[in-house]
Amino acid sequence: MCPGLLDITKEADNLWFLRFITRVDELTKLSRLRLSTLLKIPGVGRKYAAEIRAGQSHASSSHEVEWVSEMIIEDARRILALKNDIQALESRCKTLMQASQTAKLIDSIPGFAVVCAS
Repeated sequence: MCPGLLDITKEADNLWFLRFITRVDELTKLSRLRLSTLLKIPGVGRKYAAEIRAGQSHASSSHEVEWVSEMIIEDARRILALKNDIQALESRCKTLMQASQTAKLIDSIPGFAVVCAS
């Protein structure tokens, strides 16, 4: 929908990129975000903020963006929420695993991690 937008991060599920997308209610507004706003987005930092600002001057959107913008932003919000839920579950698994000798033993087997062991 916005050619060149993914060139900065190369990954659509990158956390700062998802946070960047969800800062607006319409994707075309991404080209107008100020540096101060970009720097408030967790994970962006000066490096990515500079790259985003450089891309903003020649940013363009396809004509379909007005139809799908809301869906893309909502999908990004859902992905962020799911990533937070996964992180919380993994943290809980780690806590539970510490209370189980069996889980600790399973965790010592190569290839098993906290989630599988717990």
